[in-house]
Amino acid sequence: MTSQSQSADPHGPGRPDAPPVPPSRPDDAFSGVPGHLTGHPAGPPPGPAPGAELIVVVERLRAELDAQRREQRARAVVEQAKGLLAGRLGCGVDEAHERLLRLAAESGVEPPVAAALLLGTGADTDVPADGGPDGPACGGPDRPACGDPDRPACTAFDSGTYLASPPDGDAVRDGRGAAPCGPDAAAHPDADVRPAVPLVVPEPLPAPLAAARHLSAAALAEARTGDELARRLTEEALGWLGAESALVTALEPDGALRVAGAHGLPARVVSEWARIPPHTGIGLVRAVRGGVPLWGPDPEALVLVGAAARPRGPHSCLPLAVGGRVVGAAEIGWTPGTVLDDGARRYVRSVLAACARRLAELAPESGDLAGAPWLRALLDAIQAPSALMSPVRDASGRVVDFLVDAVNAEATDLSGRRPAEIVGTRLLETYPGLAVAGLFADYVRVLEGGVPLRPGPRPYTSLNGGGRRAATTLTVRACRVGGGVLVSWQLDGESADLAAQLAQAQRLGNLGWSRWDLTTGEVRWSDQLYTIFGRSRAAGPLPPAMLDEYVVREDLPRAEHLMRTLLGRREPADVELRVRVGADVRHLRVMAEPILDPLGGPVALHTVFQDVSQRRRSDEMLAVTRQQLQRERQRIAEERHIAVELQRAILPLPRGPRTLPGLRVAVRYLPAQSQARVGGDWYEATALSDDEVFLAVGDVSGHGLAAAAAMARLRNALSGLACTGAPPDALLIWLNRLVMHRRRSLTASVIAARFHPETRTLRWARAGHPPPVLLRRGRARLLEGPDGVLLGALDDPPLELATLEMEPGDVLLFYTDGLVERRDRDLTEGFGLLREAVQQRPDAGPDELIEHVLTALGAANPNDDTCLLAVRVT
Repeated sequence: MTSQSQSADPHGPGRPDAPPVPPSRPDDAFSGVPGHLTGHPAGPPPGPAPGAELIVVVERLRAELDAQRREQRARAVVEQAKGLLAGRLGCGVDEAHERLLRLAAESGVEPPVAAALLLGTGADTDVPADGGPDGPACGGPDRPACGDPDRPACTAFDSGTYLASPPDGDAVRDGRGAAPCGPDAAAHPDADVRPAVPLVVPEPLPAPLAAARHLSAAALAEARTGDELARRLTEEALGWLGAESALVTALEPDGALRVAGAHGLPARVVSEWARIPPHTGIGLVRAVRGGVPLWGPDPEALVLVGAAARPRGPHSCLPLAVGGRVVGAAEIGWTPGTVLDDGARRYVRSVLAACARRLAELAPESGDLAGAPWLRALLDAIQAPSALMSPVRDASGRVVDFLVDAVNAEATDLSGRRPAEIVGTRLLETYPGLAVAGLFADYVRVLEGGVPLRPGPRPYTSLNGGGRRAATTLTVRACRVGGGVLVSWQLDGESADLAAQLAQAQRLGNLGWSRWDLTTGEVRWSDQLYTIFGRSRAAGPLPPAMLDEYVVREDLPRAEHLMRTLLGRREPADVELRVRVGADVRHLRVMAEPILDPLGGPVALHTVFQDVSQRRRSDEMLAVTRQQLQRERQRIAEERHIAVELQRAILPLPRGPRTLPGLRVAVRYLPAQSQARVGGDWYEATALSDDEVFLAVGDVSGHGLAAAAAMARLRNALSGLACTGAPPDALLIWLNRLVMHRRRSLTASVIAARFHPETRTLRWARAGHPPPVLLRRGRARLLEGPDGVLLGALDDPPLELATLEMEPGDVLLFYTDGLVERRDRDLTEGFGLLREAVQQRPDAGPDELIEHVLTALGAANPNDDTCLLAVRVT
């Protein structure tokens, strides 16, 4: 490629093989490539004008930013080439990097340029077999294909050495892509498009220009707006050729051209030519309709947009095509005297191919797209609330918000705004919750990437009309339309949310539905039904004829009854079937009904399957538990019966009061109401041979037959020890030794007393038992007797003996803890109630006193045995 001009500089654009600035070496193989593409500096910028320090700073910062971008692009090209070599040569990344450095050293170029050559040559030097003006291409009739032993070896940067096919599949060579070099080479078919680019096969670019094209394409690919695309095209891609302005237009469906971006032209010119109608004598339109570049159109014959700015240099009008289809056109303004030779023109066309691809990706702003009749019709046809939004960008081109340009009649929001109130608002200003929900970032990705958005329902919080937060579920669909984004949404309570609720109900209820069309045989399943049957969704619904393979053989008669009911009697049916899913057997409830035609014939079956396996397993476990519970109840009842009989045998309860020496005695024993709580409460009231009365009340820990048996042993042991004449404290010490020796886990509480009728003296001791109540002269009190710990708690417990002088008429009440203990009251409260109840009947006999106490305290404790022993001194 060369750039011929009338510059006085011998190395300027007039030299075909010279760059616009002197290279770092006179014999540089890349002397035709601009310094900013090869890595050679282009020389220091001119000094600032006096009094323009701020401009100098801005220009310096801009130059540093451009240098950083070029450095990043160079690194990206090197990384791409490393990956390409690693994949094609089957080596590691480090080895590929070393191979790249060796190739660069052998060619005498910098590594970024070597990488660009490696990538760019593969995209620009492959041509079909007919070749170009310089002779047949690789693989042509007069030249052997790559890999042929008679052909000289390919150069180090020949893409055929590394690539099986061109990497740049979208590259446009005036409408026809180049065939890959090698035995698989074939011409690309012509695309049937209108307007289409003619089938003109370009010549391959020299290696330096291929590198320049590749780096220029990388620069164009970074453009974020149409204006930035035009600027990069002018300054970075074509500026070293003499380009000073560029106008990039996009082709609209009606054949008109709209300005997508401009650089180097006055704003008024761009505004006047914002939309160029079709079928006019304008250079850009002629380039699009003819599909051929107009390198130097006659301003007298065709209207040139740039001519409105009265430039001094020539203009070129070139079509922009992607994949053989024209997407727009570009008008390039050159410096005066610029003449492009064939090499320069091939380079320009390859750069414009990259520009066309980025233009198609950007889909820049479409002007008044919201006012287009077809778009209004589209919005009105969408049943869901919809809106068209255009991006709002900052000075760097970054999207910072969206402007709502148009909505349909169904557009509503949580705040109750009407469609007319939504149009013209800014998205984030009106709905800041969209940024928190991530939807704003999704809209930006749709705009820049062109990939439609179809997320599932997501939570969204907004402000209602009263300024309060309102939470809902939002389902959104979005796609790019022109330079904006078309969005539709569904709020909570609408059809999308109902579908989500239905899906959730199917999951929670573990049920799915199916529809079987009897006329066509088509079967449809809901998503949950695939889970129930353990079937992949890719396999599709299970044919009804194969259902019998899943049903357990014993349940096949039920399945036949189901079908006879549905299709024979044509009535709804509800049965339960067991099906095999892998190694598991599942219980399915099948609820179905036939759909009948006007003549009464079945045409379809609607069926709901519910997996009730967990319920059946629960029923089986419940049945087993009931059986176990019943057996346990029987065991407890038998044990209680034995315990009660044992207690009756050991504790014979006399009918009415008894008379003992000096005493009138009454006893009452009440077993617990609960069968499992029969305990070990006992009493003793016996006249000894030495004219002495022995009194005792005890309570063995635990319940059931074991407690009753332990009670019998302790009672008999204490009765035998009482015959020794030992005092009560000694009796309890001996009894504790017995408990500690026989059963370490047993504990018991006991009160033991000896009453001498002649002296009316009562000697007593207690081991962890509640104190007795003394009623004397109409007043009742709890005896403050000796303290002692439970039997079985300590090897040598501290037990004391107490003496009480009794008077005629005194009443002494012994009892077990079942009388005063309750879950719904404190023990101190129970003692107080007992004392008050005893004091209320000062003249009552022992038996009457017991009846009154039980009535006053609420009868017996349902959770524990109760034993009472009342004595009156005569």
